[in-house]
Amino acid sequence: MLYGRKCLGQGLRRFDTLFAGPVKSQDMDIGRETFLQIVISAVAVVLFISAAVTVSQTYVVDSNLSPTGGYALVGAIGLFVVFMTAAGLWLERQQF
Repeated sequence: MLYGRKCLGQGLRRFDTLFAGPVKSQDMDIGRETFLQIVISAVAVVLFISAAVTVSQTYVVDSNLSPTGGYALVGAIGLFVVFMTAAGLWLERQQF
């Protein structure tokens, strides 16, 4: 945690001093595998959120999710898990 007088091993500096001056970062080169992991994960999350929003808007009855909507939402969660598992297996078997 970032509470107290010590912060990330910086002695008696306060948390504010971490952001006091401009920060220069070095160019970061990421590998192809890391890039594919980021893209696949981002696509999966966007698809899951869109499926959850679609289900919650489609199967609403009196401001509550209907039982059919509950099944559809569980199905969306299951598909997300299956997609992420398949993507992980595919990425693991690639030769980068």
